[in-house]
Amino acid sequence: MVYVFSLGGSVILNETGEYNNEYIIQFRHFLKNIEGRKIIVVGGGKKARDRISKSGTKNNFENDVIGIKSAYENAQYLSNIIGLPCIKMDMDAIENLPESFVTSGVFPGLTTDSVAVLLAEKFGAPFFNITNVDGIFTKDPKKYKDAQFLKSVKIDHAIEIASLADKRKAGTHVFLDIFSLLMIKRSGIKTIICSNNLENLSNLIHNSKGKCTEIK
Repeated sequence: MVYVFSLGGSVILNETGEYNNEYIIQFRHFLKNIEGRKIIVVGGGKKARDRISKSGTKNNFENDVIGIKSAYENAQYLSNIIGLPCIKMDMDAIENLPESFVTSGVFPGLTTDSVAVLLAEKFGAPFFNITNVDGIFTKDPKKYKDAQFLKSVKIDHAIEIASLADKRKAGTHVFLDIFSLLMIKRSGIKTIICSNNLENLSNLIHNSKGKCTEIK
């Protein structure tokens, strides 16, 4: 069995931009209890957003490069703690991937979520998008108390929702970008969006019970 996890930068970095070492160690233990191949794709989070903000450039390509470099630093840091190799993705790497590994962004315009979805497509694996919320809501739950949680969303509806928020800019907040969703649709990838609660994530993997949004 192969599992692909997209681990948001907001999960491994705290609000001040420092690494959440306690959580990363817990994540290491979580991975040891999963049998099979584990692929973790790490985002840039606050580190990327802060660097983009300080760069002063309005060039989206350059901002994406800053985000990719930040995400790769996060991937290297995570790799050192959880004990899996960190891979910088390119065509050669794709042909010689280790059993389990950590990676991040690849090319400007392509989000880390997109990289994770493409790897899930390559291996015919389920895709778990681990964020700092329980899944998809009708509104931003941090801003609106009447936001309703959605247990499942049809892929075409997900594409419709994301099309209103995906601005194709570095640091954009959207549950999944348009490219990722189109790849999910074309290959019917099982997609789970859930919080960083590792007990919940373990339940989702081992007995398919837990709080999440499944895109169908």
